[in-house]
This record gives sequence, structure tokens and C-alpha cells, in this order.
Amino acid sequence: MWDKLDPETQKILEQSVKDFGQDLAAKLQQADAAVAQKLEARGVQVIDWSAADRKKFRTAAIAVWQKYGDKNDLSRRAVDGQVQFLRSKGLIE
Repeated sequence: MWDKLDPETQKILEQSVKDFGQDLAAKLQQADAAVAQKLEARGVQVIDWSAADRKKFRTAAIAVWQKYGDKNDLSRRAVDGQVQFLRSKGLIE
């Protein structure tokens, strides 16, 4: 189906998906911050890992993800896409 779309429509769709993803990520960050504030106001200690600790955790998680990726082609593509994305953002080695 994608190949049947003209290049201009493909370009518009690709940009729309990128814009949607960025907008969603920003809204989720705002929602997370609001919830964290409410929890802290109720006496809950919210722990925010350092960037270095998050990177270590993500890197360690890859071994587990790879096991799921071995289950079928769709899982493999999902895992590979996630790893590629995290690497492109410098979030894992």
C-alpha cells in the first residue's frame, strides 16, 4: 500500500508521524511531571535516576529484549528498531 502512494503523500505522512511522536512525548513528560508533583505533595519520594544510571539500565535490558526478539520476525523488528532508536539518541552504547 505504501508503495502505491505518491512521494509527496509519503513525505507528508512521514512528517505527520514524526510530529505526532514529538507531541506525544512532550505531553507525556508534562503528565509525568504533574503526577510526580502530586505524589511528592503526598509525601512520596520520587526517585529520578541519573542519565548514567538510566543508560546502564537500558544497556542491561537489551539482553532481555533480545530474547523476545528471537520469538518471531515482528518481535525482532520491534527490538531492533528500539535499539537503533536508543543508540541514535545516545541513550545506550
